[in-house]
Amino acid sequence: MRPERKINGRVLFTRIVVFGQPVWQVCYWLLRRRVGVALFLLVFWMVVFAALQAWALRRRFPRTSWPVAAANVISFRVLEYPFSVLPCHALAFTYNFYVAGERYGGRGTWRFLHEPDAQAAAERLKNCALTVRYDPREPDRSVLV
Repeated sequence: MRPERKINGRVLFTRIVVFGQPVWQVCYWLLRRRVGVALFLLVFWMVVFAALQAWALRRRFPRTSWPVAAANVISFRVLEYPFSVLPCHALAFTYNFYVAGERYGGRGTWRFLHEPDAQAAAERLKNCALTVRYDPREPDRSVLV
């Protein structure tokens, strides 16, 4: 995405570019040339998927400027998701860490395809010290490193 128009230094809107053209022009061309609705939908969902992935990556990775703290695992359990596309298991755990003498916490989830893998990870997690990065302005917001 790149800025399309600015007024007084403020971006009014942005455009998403595919093959050097704005997305709406690519979609219009596909429909006009009767390439098919399937190809139009494919391009549309590719753009949506790419935008969601970019948002998820930005949210998942903390800023490298955030301070680091050692965290201890408080509790964990293995969950089963039988209604997903692939039956999978998850290891859900909670942790706490200290910043300036105050205790803060967080939680995490690791997904596994097989239950023995989740159980093995739970065993390793029992005596494991984790490292987290936390937002110095809001220490309740933390991410596992």
